[in-house]
Amino acid sequence: MEAVRAIKPLIRVVALSGSLRKGSYNTGLLRAAIELTKESVPGMHIEYIDISLLPLINTDLETNGYPPVVEVFRQKIRKADSILFASPEYNFSVSAPLKNAIDWASRSPNVWADKPAAVVSTGGGRSQYHLRQIGVFLGLHFINEPEFTLNAFQPPKKFDAEGNLVDGGSKERLKQFLVSLQAFTLRLRVENVSKFSTQMSEDPEQLQEIHEKRRERRKWTPTEDIMLCSSWLNTSKVVVVGNEQKTPSFWKRIASYFNSSPKLAGFQKREAGHCKHRWNKINDNVRKFVGCYEAAKRQKTSGCSDTDVRKVAYEIFFNDHKVKFNLEHAWMELCNDQKWCASSTCKGEGSSKRRKLDDQSTSSHTFTQLEDQQMARPQGVKAAKAKGKRSVSKSGTEESESTSLLEFQRMQTIKEKKNLAVKERLSKVGLLDSLIARKKPLSELEMALKNKLITDMLSN
Repeated sequence: MEAVRAIKPLIRVVALSGSLRKGSYNTGLLRAAIELTKESVPGMHIEYIDISLLPLINTDLETNGYPPVVEVFRQKIRKADSILFASPEYNFSVSAPLKNAIDWASRSPNVWADKPAAVVSTGGGRSQYHLRQIGVFLGLHFINEPEFTLNAFQPPKKFDAEGNLVDGGSKERLKQFLVSLQAFTLRLRVENVSKFSTQMSEDPEQLQEIHEKRRERRKWTPTEDIMLCSSWLNTSKVVVVGNEQKTPSFWKRIASYFNSSPKLAGFQKREAGHCKHRWNKINDNVRKFVGCYEAAKRQKTSGCSDTDVRKVAYEIFFNDHKVKFNLEHAWMELCNDQKWCASSTCKGEGSSKRRKLDDQSTSSHTFTQLEDQQMARPQGVKAAKAKGKRSVSKSGTEESESTSLLEFQRMQTIKEKKNLAVKERLSKVGLLDSLIARKKPLSELEMALKNKLITDMLSN
């Protein structure tokens, strides 16, 4: 019995290299890891997958399901217990082939979810950090310590001409890294199994089966979506208790409201983080669809029904976002609600990071996380007094500005009158000069005008 307990369950690891070069040092690390597991790390099997065979990701290729080579790749990732990446650094990030492989396996359903992972590299470590950021969204659990980065060009010599690892010290480091990955994978497996049973089975196949079931994500049903919308609409953001103003407390109240609903009897309870993540997705997609629906209504012609408008809105949404809108139940729940509409409008108007949109599409919007103005806290006593003082000083300033404006207008009027008098005098002088300079005899009217002009000039 003790001998059986000493045997570790088999850990199946899939290894991916982000470099396609024949003599790649990163691929050489994976070859060395495969040899080390055969010699010194019992209970671990590493399978190298060549990602150069994968086509560039293109959703047009998914018309009749995934291409065969992609489907085989996804199945290998799904069956693996953990993932080992070898990531070269390209422009401070991961390489294009590795990102392409990650994107193919992340298509629905995401086969990376809830898997342990580790990353090795020869060169800069910035690609590792970027890969870890990508893993957060995919649900990968990267081992934090130890990290493995190897400077391939620093003495002593690490690789031979064919890219094989030859340095003994580096091999020992890599071996300890693989042992840590094995222990990390087993620990996550035990933690997942312990949630289902207080007594863990010794059968590796049974452990693997339980682990596979645990790894599957629970999908949200339309009933849960509608109840989550109702929970958000009926939960106030403002609670006049200091610590309750924090965002985690708000989502805990939503989760409590959601889980206590009698409509969800028989459903598993959802955590606050799950509710927040799902609400953000619903909120974002419904807002985008509202923009599509408004654009469709503007294109409406006589004889079109509401169903026709909705079909056009679906087409606009798909053309803009390349995915089908499948949250109609949530849209029907939110589109006529005053609280949600006010929040959506308020956030849309206050956005300082709004994207530039195409002239022919008004369906895509981004919103910053601003507080809803209709749900703002009441003004405090000190703030009210300070506002009163500001209003008094502002009124005094406005009165002085009004007086200055009137004085300026009066001076402007006087100046215009003086300018008009000068212009009139100059015109009279010009007319008198023309009469005096005339060589022909003047008529009686012209003589009378001449005498009048001379009299006016002498009187002034």
